Amino acid sequence: ADANGGQGGIRVVREVAGAVTLDTTYGPEVGVNLLSADDLDLRLHINAVSQLATLSYQIDGGVETGLGDSITLPTAWFSHSKAAAVGIIATASTATSFAASWDFLNVTSTPASGPTTSFLPLINQTSSARQAAVTAAAQPSRPTARNDAPYANAGSNWVLVDADNDGKQLVKLSGVGSYDPDGDIVSYKWRSDTNLTIADGVTTTVELPVGVHNITLTVTDSENQSTTDDVMISVLKSDDTPILYRVNAGGDYVTPVDGSLVSWSADSYHSPSIYLEPTDIIRAFLTTATVDMSDPTIAGTAVTPYMMQIERYAQTTEPGRKMSWHFPLSATASVDIRIYLAEIWFDEPGLRTFDISVEGAIPDQFNDIK
Repeated sequence: ADANGGQGGIRVVREVAGAVTLDTTYGPEVGVNLLSADDLDLRLHINAVSQLATLSYQIDGGVETGLGDSITLPTAWFSHSKAAAVGIIATASTATSFAASWDFLNVTSTPASGPTTSFLPLINQTSSARQAAVTAAAQPSRPTARNDAPYANAGSNWVLVDADNDGKQLVKLSGVGSYDPDGDIVSYKWRSDTNLTIADGVTTTVELPVGVHNITLTVTDSENQSTTDDVMISVLKSDDTPILYRVNAGGDYVTPVDGSLVSWSADSYHSPSIYLEPTDIIRAFLTTATVDMSDPTIAGTAVTPYMMQIERYAQTTEPGRKMSWHFPLSATASVDIRIYLAEIWFDEPGLRTFDISVEGAIPDQFNDIK
């Protein structure tokens, strides 16, 4: 929010032998509007024939737009066989630091004579997807085609409860952590050791009976190479634990640290909670700042500092649209609801006011909470 006077933008800097030879910021005045974006792709195209570098960006999968004029690169860079180093340096410069991450860096090379492509991935799973990509039009003889097997990630092992005592529980399976280092995954297949029918897809839902289930995810790429990963999911009877549901709003699965049985289920950007409605306006915010965990209502519980560093929020201007989590219960259930909150946006107390409604009404003690 501090970048470019609070307007946001893309700053292009060229440095040669320690000297800055180009420093230009592109903001809303030239149509670069980033503050409402969910996904940002930055691209640097290097043409080995023309020896020019061009820069472009893409917001939320839209039209790729160029940034400024092409940059002429030194001829010496293309006169030998040494590789070029490519990476990401993230900095808030002189502005206030904030939490942000890049999901992956793709380096692709395309020979002048054909579409041979290779990818070098840098993977960092986060609550919000961001991508930087570098493409190169290479000399015809340099690239060589190969195919690496995809990487399968079926998620973490976790424990949940048959909260409504019907003998089964709806579970969301997620393979969003899977990737293919040099192409695309074209198939996600889930199979259980108890021969349950599970729909295919990067995410899917299935009703699991009470018991322990070992589920295998098989991912296959466009070259028909496959890799598998297993996840173990345990469904407890409600008599086995006093805890019925746990959700880590905004984050990933978390194993309880207090010795209790039930895991905190995921509710991340890429894999929203199965109990959350709606999901199209829901975002996540992560801070790296230290959260004070000394409050006696939190100390000694299963809540971890990581869980308090990430939050859920709804991005919408439509009145009446709210985040809601719906938890199925038996008709006679009497429950306690515990909501753990941390202020990670404002720098001082008292700037946020909220209320909690119960059965459609707001009790006095839950009104204007600060």
